[in-house]
Amino acid sequence: MKRINKEFLLSFFLFYLTLNLFYPYRSRITNYKVGDISKEDIMAPFDFPVLKNDEELKREMNITSLSVPPVLRAVEYNIEFSGMKKNIPQNIKKMIIDAREKGIVFDKNSLPQSFGDFYEITINDQSKIVTKNDFYSYNEIKKLIYENLLSKYDSIYSSEILKEIEPFIQPNLLLDIAETEKRRENAKKSVSREKSFIKKGQIIVRRNDVITQEILDIINSLKIAEKNTKKTNILTKFIRTQPLIILLIFVFLFILKEIWNGFFSQKKYIIITVLITFGIFWVYRIFQELVLIPLTPVSLCTMLLSLEGGLVSGLIYTFFLTSCFLIFSPYEIFSLLPIILGSIVGSIYIKNLKGRNDIIKLFIYVSTFTAIATLTTEIIQGKNIQKLFVEIIFSILNSGFSIAFLLGLLLIFERIFGISTNFSYLEFSNLSNPILSELIIKAPGSYHHSIMVGNISEAAAEAIGANSIVAKVGGYYHDIGKLERPEYFIENINPQINPHNELPPKLSVSILKSHIYDGVKIAKKYHLPEEIIKIIMEHHGSTIIRSFYEKAKDIYDNVDEKDYSYDGPTPSTKESSIVMLADSVEAASKSADFESEEDIKKLVDKIIEIKLEEKQLDNGNISFKDLKIIKEVFTKRLIAAYHTRIKYPKVSLK
Repeated sequence: MKRINKEFLLSFFLFYLTLNLFYPYRSRITNYKVGDISKEDIMAPFDFPVLKNDEELKREMNITSLSVPPVLRAVEYNIEFSGMKKNIPQNIKKMIIDAREKGIVFDKNSLPQSFGDFYEITINDQSKIVTKNDFYSYNEIKKLIYENLLSKYDSIYSSEILKEIEPFIQPNLLLDIAETEKRRENAKKSVSREKSFIKKGQIIVRRNDVITQEILDIINSLKIAEKNTKKTNILTKFIRTQPLIILLIFVFLFILKEIWNGFFSQKKYIIITVLITFGIFWVYRIFQELVLIPLTPVSLCTMLLSLEGGLVSGLIYTFFLTSCFLIFSPYEIFSLLPIILGSIVGSIYIKNLKGRNDIIKLFIYVSTFTAIATLTTEIIQGKNIQKLFVEIIFSILNSGFSIAFLLGLLLIFERIFGISTNFSYLEFSNLSNPILSELIIKAPGSYHHSIMVGNISEAAAEAIGANSIVAKVGGYYHDIGKLERPEYFIENINPQINPHNELPPKLSVSILKSHIYDGVKIAKKYHLPEEIIKIIMEHHGSTIIRSFYEKAKDIYDNVDEKDYSYDGPTPSTKESSIVMLADSVEAASKSADFESEEDIKKLVDKIIEIKLEEKQLDNGNISFKDLKIIKEVFTKRLIAAYHTRIKYPKVSLK
């Protein structure tokens, strides 16, 4: 097991403090009568049961009884086909043996009812649970055999064979009535008389709600239980709550560690997540006191986490918040459920944000889904029309406030913590950016190559579900290091004057490799997002600079392959892998002479094959299924780009 690092412990400690700070440890009870309006939230100070009435108890006992599978006991007898008058076909013999092994009952419809149609078959004191479809009735197997015979023989002969084998398809499973009844009676006795169980900290009634008979029964049960039970003090409640809180935080952080690369390596992500959690619980407790739970901006938090750590991280955080709310106030989960479901929709859609129109669409999707979920949950709870309308308005306001505050928080977090989101990448995707403007002047060949790589990468990333904006911007900026010495790169070189002709191969390689380090330096100077800097560093991986390697071998006796390879690292993300492939494919296509669309496809296949052989994609989290899709996208894009250049057979015009 990997050692738990100090960042994990720091995160655990901060989340632990946050949850304990906002947990409702104090509780109280009040006296009411039916029809009164609750002036406050009433929370159970300790656990106590509510007994079921006779009708409820009888119904539950019946349900529990039916959940016990009826017992069928196997009765064995020998099968001897040799003494038969007719020659029984081998396939029919096999059907008989198979049916007897599975079991045959006289009539399935006469068997006792069972939930899920489960039954327990006992053979020689060994039992197994099966469904009604796992064994035969007498008529079923008889019909199957007869139909099988009719497919090969006439009806007269088939009837004769069927009559001959009837003794061997007699029922061999008998219902053990005594054992079944015994088990079901024991199941009935195991049913508790407790109608429900009120947990400590659970809200019995909310402020402004009407006290119904059911609620009053719970309150009265609490009074009775209070006479026999010592009130749980804050220290005892604290001690009892800790295992669940500790387990929840540990599981949440452990999953986050596995799915969010860099979460624990960069403290800013830990601080942001803790701040978000602190803020949501603080707002939740305030809105709880104001009876405004539907305005709790859960979607704000989950969408923010989705932008930073990806969709799965956002969904895991939603699960974490839901679990916390269940621990804090299980009675209010219905009020929070629409918000939680809306948060999931927001987390899914927010990765597609590429402009202002998408923000409006995000609001429409989240608010619509939240409103529908609110309508459904409120109808289930039987709320009146007036309150239903208010709750729906609250859900729409919640969506609007969450998205508005999201944009504000993103601006703050981007400035303070230097984090990057789709909005950051959108800024750098503007072709009027100073870096790209300089690139088109100093290195026009590199500029046009980069734009093509960015567009191809965007299409491929979108096709496999990766972040298309990151791939696009990564493609735009992957070669900005060539600004330092543009004349040494083939796309900017005058065909008649190649400066590498006058240089030793090793020096040429050093110049080519330097564009990686120069690119990182420029990217940091202009504060490009970390993901883009990573793509700049990784887009050549550790590939061999083949032309100068071969040139060196012609000149020198001993040539080390590492001296003529890029320094790496290899791509570590899907987006980085896509940019590497797009870069190689686009560059190779410039020097290729395509005779047909098949030539383009072969070029794409060959380049990806080489990258796989050189193990450049081993750490890129990219599957063979992804590569197949990427090949198709690259091929289509190159066909579109070079359509007019492809030569077609000459046709004589008459």
